[in-house]
Amino acid sequence: MNSDSDISPFKLGVLEGPKRQHYLSKFYCDGFARGDGVPLAVYDRRARQYRPQTPVNTAVEAHFYTFLDGEGRRRFDIEDMLSKIEGVAAPAIGALRRHEKIPDEQRDGLALFVGFSCTRTPEFMAMAHKVMGDAYLKKVTGELQTEEQVAARLLAIADEVPEAKEVSPKDMLEHIHGGKLRLEVEIDRQMVLAKALKLAPRVALMMYFMTWVVLHPASDDASFATCDSPVFVPSYPSDALLAFPLCQSAYLIALPGPPVVEHIEIGKDRVRELNRACLSNTYRFCMARDQALLRNLVTATGIDNREWIPRHERQTRGGPETPGRG
Repeated sequence: MNSDSDISPFKLGVLEGPKRQHYLSKFYCDGFARGDGVPLAVYDRRARQYRPQTPVNTAVEAHFYTFLDGEGRRRFDIEDMLSKIEGVAAPAIGALRRHEKIPDEQRDGLALFVGFSCTRTPEFMAMAHKVMGDAYLKKVTGELQTEEQVAARLLAIADEVPEAKEVSPKDMLEHIHGGKLRLEVEIDRQMVLAKALKLAPRVALMMYFMTWVVLHPASDDASFATCDSPVFVPSYPSDALLAFPLCQSAYLIALPGPPVVEHIEIGKDRVRELNRACLSNTYRFCMARDQALLRNLVTATGIDNREWIPRHERQTRGGPETPGRG
């Protein structure tokens, strides 16, 4: 992986950019639509609603990657960087869809695209926020072992939280160590965003040096679907380390081995298995080329009947939400 690639560094000081920012790239969403202006079939897990939706209006939020610098100015550095990565990844996905070889620059760009597709999403941001908040809470409560320590902490926050003056240090200590205390820590969003995005190059580097197997439906009447959390660890093949639907006719699996690309056609049952595994990770939106396919997958995964659970918590809540290891 070329660390000197012109898409790797931030272009510092980008003060202008689009207000509407896609956390699933528009070109990526385009790859799951039928084309010719036919909209995507989208399921909104939060609203429990199916609807036709154009890619330009899918998986987009205002200023999702915009941040404020030390002078209070809006900065578009992240959006600028992601657009450069997308510019290299788009032709790479097109080439793989056509069973063509890709040059090293496109492999580099696609690895980065997959890495950021893993960490740039609202799902990963929510999970990172939860992990960071829990870690901070554990650290703080671990430091509170006596009534005197609790009293000092309550006094320190009394100006910002007047209710702290009414809390008994003894009762608070009993709640902390008796497992009765239920607190949520609010972490600065820019800090969460920075932490999440820093992980993307690590995913990309790991992926770059793996064997890539691109799976294609053996028949035209089968197609892949995707969701707003599209990078996951599948149960098929058994040694797969990462999976990512590239478009409706190509699915990328990363395996241990030399950095080569192989293409394999798979039957409808395998297509259905991969679709279910991916859509089980849906945070809010999942999509496919037609509503009949999407309804079948939503029903099969059961995401319409349960709330989203962070991936790292699924094992402790009665089993993983995703079939297999995802």
